[in-house]
Amino acid sequence: MSLDRLQIQNNFSKSSLYYDQNTNVQKASSELMVLDSLKYSDLDKNSNILDLGSGTGNIFKLIQDYDSFANFVNCDLSLEMIKSCIPRPSSFCANITKLPIAHKESFSHIYSSFCLQWLEKGDFKGLFDILYKICKSGALLSFSIPVKGSFVEFLDANTQSDCNFNFIDFQNRDFFEKTSTDSNFEMLEMRVDTHKIKYLNLVFEVYCWLV
Repeated sequence: MSLDRLQIQNNFSKSSLYYDQNTNVQKASSELMVLDSLKYSDLDKNSNILDLGSGTGNIFKLIQDYDSFANFVNCDLSLEMIKSCIPRPSSFCANITKLPIAHKESFSHIYSSFCLQWLEKGDFKGLFDILYKICKSGALLSFSIPVKGSFVEFLDANTQSDCNFNFIDFQNRDFFEKTSTDSNFEMLEMRVDTHKIKYLNLVFEVYCWLV
């Protein structure tokens, strides 16, 4: 079953006002990812940062704690989610599989937390090709994503709702290892972390690539 991006967009737009009430895992993922990235590349006033699937701005708020002078851009499929980030950095609304290339060789850091699971398997190579074009030399790409076998309770709870998230097909670790090998990025680190949040057993992976 192919992903219905309009349905995904509508679901997130509807939940934008209360989304932060149920995102403990996403927040933990974002914080861990940013901290890991700082082992490889510092943030300063010359940093140009892109957050793919920015949602309510978790990563932007974290970056403000480390360096408020960095240049930051949010990107999300839902305009309502973008509007929910207060204060709001520069932002644009876009399908991440069709990112504009206007920012060629612009970004020193690209982050994405709990967004890339909304890609179909065949979309990853095209996305990484685009990201490579908009990265500066030496840029860092970091993302976290739930992996195959995780988020079971979440998927089960939504199969009978109007969200209908049962069409998501999480990928496994081997898939991302091969994807990195086939891309122009060099993998620096891949880690699996398990979090138990309330009744959820959630596994997410953190990846870092260096151009």
